[in-house]
Amino acid sequence: MMRSMDQTRDVPVIAAQSPAPILSNVPGSFAEGVLLRRHPDLIAMVRRLVPYPRQVQEALDALLGTLDGAIPELPADAHGAGFWRASAAGYAGRRWVDVPFLWAESYFYRLLLEATGYFRAGPWHGIDPFAPTKLAELGAPGLASDLADLGALVAAPARDGLAAALSASLWGNRADLGFRLSDPSAASRDRVDDLVADDSPALWALLGGGPGSVHLVADNAGRELTADLVLADRLLETGRAAAVVLHLKPSPYYVSDATTADLLAVLRRLAAAPGAAAAIAGRVQAALAAGRLRVAAHEFWCTPGTFRDLPVDLAGDLSQAGVVIVKGDLNYRRLVGDAHWDPVTPFADVTGYFPAPVAALRTCKSDVAVGVPPERLAHLEATAPGWRTDGAHAVIHVRPLTRQAHTEPALRARSTARLVAGHAGLTLLPADPVFDEWHAPISTSAAPKPCSPTRSLLKKGRLLVASRTGLRLWLSTAGGPVRAAGRPLWSLPCVTRALLRAGSLHRVRPGGLAALVRWPAPRRRRGGQDACRAGCAGSAPRCGA
Repeated sequence: MMRSMDQTRDVPVIAAQSPAPILSNVPGSFAEGVLLRRHPDLIAMVRRLVPYPRQVQEALDALLGTLDGAIPELPADAHGAGFWRASAAGYAGRRWVDVPFLWAESYFYRLLLEATGYFRAGPWHGIDPFAPTKLAELGAPGLASDLADLGALVAAPARDGLAAALSASLWGNRADLGFRLSDPSAASRDRVDDLVADDSPALWALLGGGPGSVHLVADNAGRELTADLVLADRLLETGRAAAVVLHLKPSPYYVSDATTADLLAVLRRLAAAPGAAAAIAGRVQAALAAGRLRVAAHEFWCTPGTFRDLPVDLAGDLSQAGVVIVKGDLNYRRLVGDAHWDPVTPFADVTGYFPAPVAALRTCKSDVAVGVPPERLAHLEATAPGWRTDGAHAVIHVRPLTRQAHTEPALRARSTARLVAGHAGLTLLPADPVFDEWHAPISTSAAPKPCSPTRSLLKKGRLLVASRTGLRLWLSTAGGPVRAAGRPLWSLPCVTRALLRAGSLHRVRPGGLAALVRWPAPRRRRGGQDACRAGCAGSAPRCGA
């Protein structure tokens, strides 16, 4: 299971078990076409549009030469090499088509950035190899027409205007985007065959629950990011959101992924247009300055992990949202898992782990599919067999945060020790046999103090536990992250070691309680003494917990 650059987190067990991942070794498959045809074409495009020196061109040629052979390793001195080389363990040296498609795509783009010197010191440092295509889209006549039509959207009744903005954000680069913007009521008249699944009533219910924060996980730059900014403006202006957080990539990733530089380019394009477009640019810039619109660019977005691998700091940020709107095909694959799902598998079953209410706006451009009603699936397979990858079909999937989603069955266990993670950090609660079941959040502000060795550890960093591949501890210090996974557990304070050996972490939302360590049964210490508990002050070598 993939991890983020420097963190890991516990993942609650979900109802639907993930099937086999999608590979690229099926002749004629969409995934094979991406790796063996689209990627070579992409390398040729980069060479054609960016005047790289011979050294870079040769590096691109070398990458091209690997695509029908073995996967190379990222150089040991490359940016993020520790993470990427660890992620390639078991994959490097194999054929590209024989490893999970999602990982192979992501790794290809990381190697392409390495070949172009994006992260290396020198004149090409920080130069986006995909910038020419992104900027060309901003200058296209189709976008100019869209921007001229924004006046009708702004002048429309609040709900109609917001519905049109949501539709535009969903369809992104569709040629009929201008029609959706110029006629806001068109959002409710989409052709039935366009939408494979439509949970928009549930999304409206979330947006109508009072002005909270809306997190928007962006996908593509250019025309699509323009629509996303229009959506953010409508959410703020109509009072459906008190704040919007726009999640962008921290660096170029897939060919059209949106970065902060792309955001600035879109704002300049909006500001240069007449009428409503320029007014939207002004409001967006004012919202950025006031903090009502916040830009986030976490490193995790440029890694091949699924959203089940969300690092704790990012998961904590997302958990504060009234709804997280996940945009695009790649983010959808990471949200549900890029695997051979039965298309009728309920969306809620595969996203129950997500830390907040989540809505997915996705134009279908890859094989993965879930949440399709059986009768709808039969109709699509009979009338549009390429619907999964043709870019002409879309889904609006929504999973509200139900009580079951933030009260795991494991919380009903008899617990005598608890680890609580709040916004202010982690707190260890001492043993208390009274609480056999927890049905309500418990405030960390009233939590008793932990024993001194554990308290000392918690002051320095974060305890993060992963349940799938064994229990692990990560210690983040002022000197940088130090991975404790693989270190002998007896090198840790005794209480922490006892908790790691005896318990498992379960996340809970909302309220003050974010985690629970289950202690299934008291352990006896050597010499017949009582079990090691949260108040223990013993040392690790002496403690037998």
